[in-house]
Formats: sequence, C-alpha cells, structure tokens
Amino acid sequence: LCNLGRFEEALAEVARARAIGAERADPRIHSYSSWNAGWIQATRGEWEAAIADCTESLETSPDSLNSSYSMGWLGFSYREKGDMGEAIRHLERSIALLTEFRYSRLIAWFKAWLSEAHLGAGDIDQALAAADQALRVARELRYPWGMATARRALGRIAVARGALGEAERHLGEALASLEAMGARFDAACVRLSLAEVAARRGDGDLAGSRLAACLADFDDLRTPRWTDRALRL
Repeated sequence: LCNLGRFEEALAEVARARAIGAERADPRIHSYSSWNAGWIQATRGEWEAAIADCTESLETSPDSLNSSYSMGWLGFSYREKGDMGEAIRHLERSIALLTEFRYSRLIAWFKAWLSEAHLGAGDIDQALAAADQALRVARELRYPWGMATARRALGRIAVARGALGEAERHLGEALASLEAMGARFDAACVRLSLAEVAARRGDGDLAGSRLAACLADFDDLRTPRWTDRALRL
C-alpha cells in the first residue's frame, strides 16, 4: 500500500497490527509496526512522526535483523528532514547489519537512500559510488523496485553535475518502471526531478506540464510537503 501511494490505508493496517501487538503484549509486533509507520510517514514527507516511530522501533527492537530495518528507515527519515549526517550514520549502520544477514533487497534500497544522503551533504563522489552499488545489487537480484530507486538517485546526481542528458535517461527509466508497477507517488517524485531537468534546459512548457502532473498527484495523495516542493520549483 505504501509503495502504491495509498498512505492512509497503509497506516490503518499498521494501526491494526499495533492493536494486535498490544492485545498480545508482543514487543516484536509493536517494534515491527513502528518502523512500518515510520517508513510510511517519511515517504509522504512527515518526517517528525517518522523519526519518532523509527526511534521507538529501534529502542524496543527484539532482534538485530529488526534493528537493521529500524535504523534504515530512521536514516531515510532523517534524509527527509534534511539532516544528512544522521541519515548517513543510521543508513551505514543498517547496511552493515543487512550485509551480515545477506538481505540484499533492502541493501539495494538503503544504498540508494544513502546515495541521496551523500548528495544532500554535497559529496557527489560518495553519492555516485553508493548509487552504482545499489544498481548493481538490484540488477543481480532482478529487483525492479531497487533498480528504479537506484536510477532515481543516479538521475539526481547527474542533475547536480549538470549532465542533463544522463539525468533524463536515468530518470526516464526509473519513471517507466515505477509507472509499470503502479507506484503513483514515487513516479510523481521522479517526474518532479524531470521537471527540474526541463527547467534547467530552458524548456518552460515541458517543465510546466511535468510540474502540473506532479501537483495533481501530490494533492490527490495528500502529501502537502511534496506539493510545497513542486511549488518551490
């Protein structure tokens, strides 16, 4: 549900899981539910709630594997806040644990978010290395979501480098994959980056049409902070 952009429904399912955990006095269900809530909230831009949920999950985590999930989504939440130092710290710790467990699917995902955290910190070399690793792992797994997430990161890095043709290629491939999976929200986020590419090229008509599509999706999906990002662009 979160991947489809159906955030309210996803949070309702998390609330049901939390209620079951409370009824059974099961800390495992509670901790799992908390990082899921954090993931959903961070994805739609509500990073204050996301940080609180993921921190609670980490503090109550019953095992190391679950802790790796909590740390990864906590890092993602800090990235949404704009605190790249904390994002990098938590994502690197999560990836180290996931590597021990050989949980490659989440490694591909979190490597992509680590890449974007390095990009936000201004370290393009580290960002590019992490994004390349994320794409390699996702390709080995034939994991479409991981590949799309890595290509989104590579596209944003290319924008920062001024390589607009490369950015268009990576972001276009990410968009096609996400649309094929029905991931409306993430597709809108990629389209926002493509609008920036068009604006930098001086193509105001294309940038405007892409922004209009983003705004329609962000408004419909009730993600006001992403609406604000689109309006600022």
